[in-house]
Amino acid sequence: MSPAAGTPPADADQVLLNQLNGSLQARDVKSGRQWQVSDRADVASVARGGSLVLWRSDSQAHVYDLHARASSPLEAQVRGAALVTLSASSLVWQSSGSAQFFVYDLK
Repeated sequence: MSPAAGTPPADADQVLLNQLNGSLQARDVKSGRQWQVSDRADVASVARGGSLVLWRSDSQAHVYDLHARASSPLEAQVRGAALVTLSASSLVWQSSGSAQFFVYDLK
């Protein structure tokens, strides 16, 4: 920890990872088919839970359903969310300017 600043120094690799972005691709392992999910995704923001994939791009959150091979209907709910996270069991988001959290159960 840097005694002068009181905060740990930034890990250069993590800083670089947070700046990486590119197209987001999906592949069906059984069939070998591959398709593009998004033209741009911030690498550090990509998460998967159940059949959903979550990522941020240009400060907006996106949700894609791998089974449907289309944007999830939940995308409209989370697009401008201040906070959004995806786990194996749920999608949780907080709308900008709201104190409420919304939870979508994946199971």
